[in-house]
Amino acid sequence: MRPLSIFIPLSILFLTIVNAEVKAQAINEFQSSNSQTIADEDGDYNDWIEIYNPLDEAVNLQGWGLSDNENNPFKWVFPDVTLSPGGYLLVWASGKNRDVPGQQLHTNFSISSAGEELLLTRPNGELVDFIPPTPVPTDISYGRVPDGTGDWFYFSQPTPGSSNSTPPYEGIVPSPEFSRAGGPYTSPFMLSLESPDPEAAIRYTLTNNAPTENSGNLYSGPFQINQTNIVRARAFRDGYLPSEPVTMIYTRLGTDIQDFSTNLPVIILHEHGTPITPDDRTPASAVFFDNNQGDRTWLTGDLDFHSRVMANIRGSSS
Repeated sequence: MRPLSIFIPLSILFLTIVNAEVKAQAINEFQSSNSQTIADEDGDYNDWIEIYNPLDEAVNLQGWGLSDNENNPFKWVFPDVTLSPGGYLLVWASGKNRDVPGQQLHTNFSISSAGEELLLTRPNGELVDFIPPTPVPTDISYGRVPDGTGDWFYFSQPTPGSSNSTPPYEGIVPSPEFSRAGGPYTSPFMLSLESPDPEAAIRYTLTNNAPTENSGNLYSGPFQINQTNIVRARAFRDGYLPSEPVTMIYTRLGTDIQDFSTNLPVIILHEHGTPITPDDRTPASAVFFDNNQGDRTWLTGDLDFHSRVMANIRGSSS
């Protein structure tokens, strides 16, 4: 019996090799809002993009395009730089537009933390990598596991210029929703909290401190608000980054001021049991009303702004 022969056309074999090479280099990690992770040579905390080469041979990137606009893939072009085997190259998305080989590289664009596409393109126009617009919170990065080829995850401990080896998170839990918006009120009410993610747990505090996974009250049902309170809530889920804290300030109005009105703007400052002194600033809350239409200001009317603040006493007569 004659052995079976298999014929593979050289054109198919060549196409397979080329396609494997096209997908070799990759955008491995990026950060679109950097306030403290890593600084560039000027001491500025800018956005950054990490390029990874998984091959066992060096790759010259001269002429390659890096962009945040799929209609302009060569928005910024790499100079004569070589990415070593298994190497990581950090490119600052700072808008400074620096492309001197041997020095830190800076694109002529920055990345929106609300999400922008990212493209890596060969000099011949072949798209090597594409990341769709992805919102990424401040000081969080978005990267692949395993490096270069894996799925995308969020990282609370970014690793610019090295392997994505810190704990990855599948997503970010959406912020909890309040049944009532913050503002002045006159009668006690029941407050409910709800998460858009049915698998998330909500924790809340009645202080200036944001809840953590191990602190604060675990929400189990509506609770009463009957005084001036700062309510801070956050949602948690295993394998996910916690939501951003949501803060509502509820200001209880006494019966003696519920009918108060004036033709001036009004600020209600509340110290929450800690006296405001001329010494160190004290955590407090402030509610702002502005009669910008020329009408009278009512404390039971619509507020313009409320926020947690730090306050102390200044001066001697005002």
